Order: sequence, then structure tokens, then C-alpha cells
Amino acid sequence: MKQLRLEYPVTVLCRVFEVSRSGFYAWTQGKLSQRAQDDARLKVAIEAVHAQSRQTYGPLRMQPELEAQGFPAGRDRIVRLRRELALRCKQKRKFKATTNSNHDLARGREFAEPDLRANPAE
Repeated sequence: MKQLRLEYPVTVLCRVFEVSRSGFYAWTQGKLSQRAQDDARLKVAIEAVHAQSRQTYGPLRMQPELEAQGFPAGRDRIVRLRRELALRCKQKRKFKATTNSNHDLARGREFAEPDLRANPAE
């Protein structure tokens, strides 16, 4: 729209693109809205809490932590910003025993190293 405004009146362009004139001129100023500025600050705080928690806090545990640091925000807002930052928490895995010690087979050293003293080589 910035390039086309040299060829056409702004009112016509705003009508074609279905944008208000005041919105267009506010956009040309380049200032971010208050909400966008708050979101930028909150994103930095979310990344910090994510790193402090060793990437384990989800939005429910992150919300009181952010509020304690002076960043009050709703759960849905935190979810949206985490999605924009592509942050996901690490899932803890359940411990699964992979060794079955309930057997009569030889264990440990007897199995790994044969006893050479019992039958000396001739």
C-alpha cells in the first residue's frame, strides 16, 4: 500500500483493502500497539522462566511464576505466546526396568570371564 499510494489516493486504497484511514496512518508511523509491546516483554519473561525451569514448566505452572515476577497474564495468552515462540516442555518418562534378574543363568564375572585356573591349558 505504501508503494501504491504514490499512484492512487489513500482513501481509495483504504476502501479497496478494507482498512480504515486512521489505521493506515497509524501503521505508517511504525509504532507498536500497547498490547504488542506487552506481548514482546512477556515473551522475554516466558523464555526466561522456560530456561529456569529446565524446559519442564507448562502454562499452568508458568502462570504463577510469571505473576510473581511482575508479569500478570492469562493462561490462554501464555499458551498463544509459547506457541509463537515454539516452546514445548519436556515430558518426563516413566522409569522402565529393562533387566530381568529373575532367572537361574550365570551372572556377572562367571558369565563374562571363564575361570582358567580350574582347567589349566596343557
